[in-house]
Amino acid sequence: MVAIAQTNTTNEEILALAEQIRGAQEPEIVLMKSWPGVDVSKHEGHSMSGMLSDSEMEKLAAAKGAEFDRLFLEGMIKHHEGAIDMAKEVVDSKNQSVVKLAEWIVNVQALEIENMRALLGKK
Repeated sequence: MVAIAQTNTTNEEILALAEQIRGAQEPEIVLMKSWPGVDVSKHEGHSMSGMLSDSEMEKLAAAKGAEFDRLFLEGMIKHHEGAIDMAKEVVDSKNQSVVKLAEWIVNVQALEIENMRALLGKK
């Protein structure tokens, strides 16, 4: 979704948000890849909570301008809510690395959702 934003919008707030999300999630992915038994490449195509369907992704990829901005924000909110739900499932892990990442995801993505909802209010 972040990569699509770079080509489908000129809205500086959306572009800045997309870059912020990329910056936050890349270290999370690197950390999870370091854990034994975790294959983050299988994230795509999962039916986990918050994942956009193929048709939603196609609609997002085809949209431009204000329509893209709205779809991006709505989709990213949905995605973040799914990530928060998943993170809450492991906050009581015995692995402190997992706990720290889960807490980070819950806190950071909740703040990003607030920001995205504020941006939606401007539309």
